[in-house]
Amino acid sequence: MRWEFRCSRSSGIGVHVHRNTHTHGLAIAVLGFLWIAYLGFAKFNEARQGKAEWAEVGVLGIVGAIVLIFASYLLTEAAGVI
Repeated sequence: MRWEFRCSRSSGIGVHVHRNTHTHGLAIAVLGFLWIAYLGFAKFNEARQGKAEWAEVGVLGIVGAIVLIFASYLLTEAAGVI
């Protein structure tokens, strides 16, 4: 991880910290993976209790897989640009 410290005279004495952008992208991707996993487990639990249909679990699985593949694609493209 790379840290840069800059002092700005126009806004007084301040320190601006900039992190490597890969860290932010990976953090967002991890949150997306965890969010989809949580939704999958919650919908599976609802289907077992009879509150949701099993087709909803299947649709969530397919849509979740598409979203995760798309997020992975965007991360690999962004890593090549930066």
